[in-house]
Amino acid sequence: RAFRALAESTPNQDASRRDAPIRELRGVRRDGSGFPIEMGLSQLPAMDGKGLCYFASIRDISERKAAEARLAALEARSRLILASVEDGIVEVDEKGRISFANPAAPRMLGFGEQEVLGAELHALLHRNYPDADRCRLCHPDVEEATWRVDDEVLWSKSGAPIPVEYSLTPVYADGRIDRAVIVYRDISERKRTEQAIADERSRLQYILDTSPVGISFSTGDRIH
Repeated sequence: RAFRALAESTPNQDASRRDAPIRELRGVRRDGSGFPIEMGLSQLPAMDGKGLCYFASIRDISERKAAEARLAALEARSRLILASVEDGIVEVDEKGRISFANPAAPRMLGFGEQEVLGAELHALLHRNYPDADRCRLCHPDVEEATWRVDDEVLWSKSGAPIPVEYSLTPVYADGRIDRAVIVYRDISERKRTEQAIADERSRLQYILDTSPVGISFSTGDRIH
């Protein structure tokens, strides 16, 4: 049946030889079970100048299909994991251009995915720092090991500063740094909490410094 389908798809022409495109079809074993096959069909010169003559090649591609299915499942799982992470994850090449971004990376800064892919990271997200030559985000190849910064600022599409902490990990290929993966996290809430604690400490210190009466605190048997 598969042979007939390929033969019928190859119109009869006055040609000494013509190949039909290789197709993926479904084969059936003697026990009735099916399996994927790849079939190619070539038209050969007719014997004695009569009728049609074909040469068919058939290959069992069960293992290849199973490997493709496993790879597709792995890719789908990886996309799901990256999509569920709240941290921004970007990959940049040796020139600092963004080659990959998970959904959170552009969303955190108000960009669309297509706005960041292929863009230079420094010019897009670190643009208020004019000295690009000294920017580690712009030149990831200067770091030989993972670099961590806990107090940085990236700039949103609207121009608002977003405090972040980030890590930069170089990726090696053929013994040299080929690209880098940068993971950054919005720490705006943490900064607000730290500022609130600092303000409260300042307020309490002011009360202690200006109080007309003596105030002391004790911890166990110690007086402060």
